[in-house]
Amino acid sequence: MSNKQFVLAALRCTSLRVQLIREEVNMIGTALAADLLSPEIAVEWCNEVAPGCLDLVTPAISEVA
Repeated sequence: MSNKQFVLAALRCTSLRVQLIREEVNMIGTALAADLLSPEIAVEWCNEVAPGCLDLVTPAISEVA
C-alpha cells in the first residue's frame, strides 16, 4: 500500500468516525429534548463523545444554569 493509499484509507475512516460522532450528538440532543437526561449530563456525555466541541458554548451554558 502506497503512502497515498494509506492516507486515503485514513481519511475514509475519519469521515466515518465523524458521522458516528454526529449521530451520537444528535441522540444526546433528542434525549435532552425528551427530558431523558439533564443538561449537565448532556454536556458531560457530549464532551466524552466529541472532546472540545462545546468549549465555545460551555461557559454560556454555565451562566444560564
